[in-house]
Amino acid sequence: MDNQPTDPRSDSPSPAPKTGKKKRLLWGGVAVIGLCALGFVLLRPHSTTQTNGKHHRRHSTQQTATAGGSAANAGTDAQPVAVQTVENGTMPVNLTELGTVVPITNVTVQTRVEGYLTDVLFTEGQHVHKGDLLAIIDPRPYQVLLDQYEGQLARDKAELDQARVNNTRYQRLIKQDSIDALTA
Repeated sequence: MDNQPTDPRSDSPSPAPKTGKKKRLLWGGVAVIGLCALGFVLLRPHSTTQTNGKHHRRHSTQQTATAGGSAANAGTDAQPVAVQTVENGTMPVNLTELGTVVPITNVTVQTRVEGYLTDVLFTEGQHVHKGDLLAIIDPRPYQVLLDQYEGQLARDKAELDQARVNNTRYQRLIKQDSIDALTA
């Protein structure tokens, strides 16, 4: 008899080799590599040129030279190439974006009086300090009001002077007993 151990649960005297799992793993790897190659071919950028309404795939200069005879015969497919040595350095980063700039602080300036501005003495974004002259308001309406109030003050002073003169006259007449104190 064989010296191979037998499994009491199986009918065969030797265990089955595990080649089925290895084959599946091998075919899976081949499939992944094939999919990667197919994705590279389909997704890589293709440059085409259009001549007389027909699209032609652009080849490299070497392929054109071997297919057509020389690189000079390539026509518009030939691209000038410059050679540059590699250097370490900083690369400037220029961003062109759309957006809104929001300042860190905002200050709302309110005037004590209303009126039309005749001159603005600051530019937007300029730093200003307390007490700085920022704008000039049209002074003509306020000058008219000032003249009017000064006229009223002069009239009131004249009335006050007249009242004092009348008061001294009535006080003298009362002392002379020339008029009745109740009528004065």
